Amino acid sequence: MTLQDILVIEDDPHTCSFLAKAASDSGYFATVHRALSFVSARQIISTTPALGMVLCDIGLPDGDGLELLAQTVELEIPTIVISAMGDEHIVVTAIEIGASGYLHKDLDAGEIVTAIQQVLQGGAPLSPSIASHLLRKLKKPEARIPRKAQSALHEDSNAACTTLTERETEILQMIARGFLFKEVAEELNLSPHTISNHNRNIYRKLRVRSRSEAVFKAMKTGLIESRI
Repeated sequence: MTLQDILVIEDDPHTCSFLAKAASDSGYFATVHRALSFVSARQIISTTPALGMVLCDIGLPDGDGLELLAQTVELEIPTIVISAMGDEHIVVTAIEIGASGYLHKDLDAGEIVTAIQQVLQGGAPLSPSIASHLLRKLKKPEARIPRKAQSALHEDSNAACTTLTERETEILQMIARGFLFKEVAEELNLSPHTISNHNRNIYRKLRVRSRSEAVFKAMKTGLIESRI
């Protein structure tokens, strides 16, 4: 297997070095690039075709990390947000943009490596505190949503319920519970290739670009249970 590169975007030099070492020690990447600023990160993303993953901070001094996230998602580069910013709005926005995972900075090196491995295997790692923000957002009464948004939400929910098959819904529920694609295949006695095909169909039907976004949208529309 040809190893790709990884980019660590973090303005604090000590934290950047810590994350870069964890990424290097994982053994999954040929080169670990570092960016201490928004401008530097954008340059590396634009000029490094071998990027296989990005670890991205949100609170950068010279730009919005969410813009970088949107850029990497557009380029189909799996991106894990690793940030001290756990504001509910930011978390939900990052997931909606297409983050492959969202972790709080209070992690050790082993947990960083595990998160990288999970994303490479199709997982969507979320720190417990981040997951709590997400679930609280999903459980808020619909009455707090503007009327036009409520209408769109119902339409989106009805569309999803009529287009996803029973098998696709079952697979999506398992993914939301944290199962990796390999584990879903073993549990349902299906081939990993079949699970991958179902997953592509789920993404297409829900009009999403990542596992975490698919789970978020399915929970928001009531397609799967939010209490998992």
